[in-house]
Amino acid sequence: MSDFFKNILAEHEIEPLVPEIESAPAEEFVPPPRVQTPHKENSDPTTFKVGTWEEQRPGKWIRLALPHPRWPEPNAIATEEIARVYDAEWSLALEAEIVMRQYLFYVKFRALHSADYFNDISHGLAAERVAWLKGVWSSRGIRCPEPDEFKKMALESEPGSGRGKGKWPTGEQAVSLVSASLEGS
Repeated sequence: MSDFFKNILAEHEIEPLVPEIESAPAEEFVPPPRVQTPHKENSDPTTFKVGTWEEQRPGKWIRLALPHPRWPEPNAIATEEIARVYDAEWSLALEAEIVMRQYLFYVKFRALHSADYFNDISHGLAAERVAWLKGVWSSRGIRCPEPDEFKKMALESEPGSGRGKGKWPTGEQAVSLVSASLEGS
């Protein structure tokens, strides 16, 4: 208990209910060493394809924007520097996945809805997102998808999902709708 509280209790002639306990000095936590794990699927930058579907947990699919990071020496103990670089790569991969998801949402919405829903701000955000992605891909020697590939990705349903049934067009229906609208323009 601090002196401040002791003084308040003493001023009001109140005896503390709990005697003071001296705390033992805390032992400094030392994290266990990080072991470099084997390479994950979708981690080879030479064979990676932007937009590859990956199931994160049952029923939850994401599109990968970057290959998974790789440890330089699987099964060895990671130094602090190696772990820092690996974590930074994971952070970049997550950010790229989020930015690509946002861009694909824009592409899908633009393909399925009239131009009345868009303004300079939404076009500007989309342009910033795709420019950032192109820069990341270029810096890593990864091929950037063409506009029609982005559109196909945006309109494609998640694997095994029921999306696209009912009032929303399926991926194939949406592609044919977009193709028909492009022919008319």
